[in-house]
Amino acid sequence: MNATTESKLKPLRANYNQVRGYPFKHFFCPILWKDENVELCEAHIVNQAFPNSAPDWTIQRKDVDNFYGSIFEEDFLAFQYHENHSPGKTVIDKRLSRRLQPKILLNDKPIDYFVAQNEIPNKYTRLDFEHNGQILPLGLKIPPEDVIASVNQNWEILISKDIRVAAIASLIKAAHLTLFEMVGYQYALSAGSHFIGREILGEFFYQNYGKKKSQIIRRGLEQSND
Repeated sequence: MNATTESKLKPLRANYNQVRGYPFKHFFCPILWKDENVELCEAHIVNQAFPNSAPDWTIQRKDVDNFYGSIFEEDFLAFQYHENHSPGKTVIDKRLSRRLQPKILLNDKPIDYFVAQNEIPNKYTRLDFEHNGQILPLGLKIPPEDVIASVNQNWEILISKDIRVAAIASLIKAAHLTLFEMVGYQYALSAGSHFIGREILGEFFYQNYGKKKSQIIRRGLEQSND
């Protein structure tokens, strides 16, 4: 454990001792409500990928922080997309493309495409996307003659992403850790904290840790609709 982490952990241990009457051994997690010998990390309360985010951070279990960061906060960052990003950039920019998964539509029907690394087979059509002088060659899985015939038809780039579950999970976690940072274990050991931390965030972690992201998101949608 580095000196910065230890300097944050020391007052938390003292605060826990003040509330409980004895110190924790390792770190009492306000999400799992457990004191276990596991790897800890410096967890930013609000993801630093958001512009102008406060630098505030707290101690957290690395397994819990990585779980919520990789499964939910990564998708919630798609919220930053706004109209001054050209449709072409969502295809060219690898992070935006992975996050938003843009679709190319012809008359409301998706046309499969791929990033062209080599020559494009004759049965497919080359399409160059340009943004700020950067060109990304794509291969549309449609014959060139069909593209020519449909040049005056309805071509679109669809940018759509359901971030409801990602937003709910990210905001609940941020709110929970904000109160933990502000109030300490007076909040973290309260009934409200047990409900939000252990029963909601902690239970979801235990049920889904180690599963595929698609399974976790699907489970989150099912629970949010219950």
